[in-house]
Amino acid sequence: VSMALRENASVGPAAVQLLGLESNEFLHMTWYREDFSARPLNEVMRTLTTHPQAERFEIPAEAATIGLWAKPEEEFSSLSVRVMIEDGNGSMIVLLLGDVTGSDWQRLRLPLPDGLIQPLYLVGVQVYEPIFGDVGTPGAVFFDEIHATIRPDNAVHVLEGFEDFINWT
Repeated sequence: VSMALRENASVGPAAVQLLGLESNEFLHMTWYREDFSARPLNEVMRTLTTHPQAERFEIPAEAATIGLWAKPEEEFSSLSVRVMIEDGNGSMIVLLLGDVTGSDWQRLRLPLPDGLIQPLYLVGVQVYEPIFGDVGTPGAVFFDEIHATIRPDNAVHVLEGFEDFINWT
């Protein structure tokens, strides 16, 4: 079984039909005519996989919270940071860590929701700004020490300290 989503969407002024699917699972359950394509199906599906080279970070099963340190380049009026977590079923959960305020280093942290299927992986960090139209505020936000706190004593476990080169995109 593969989850799929079909929606109407727009890219700028153009209206499009959007089909989203799990490219790893779809490969094993679809019918495909090799003579209709210059490439085999597994190669076509691989091109649909988002960031196959991206590293993910396992969150310890005993983790109570997830957080990071953030420092905006300058003060922004409405900027927030979210983390993307993949659960043991391969489902993605987006969690709002909080708003970035001021221009100093600040810790953003929140409790992990109950009932998530282990193992859990951090797969991404998003910076979000609500905008109207196609104009956002230019700028940068610096991150350090993405971490989890571990039960029962809230010890800090660093998932990514940004001390080595990692291919963050």
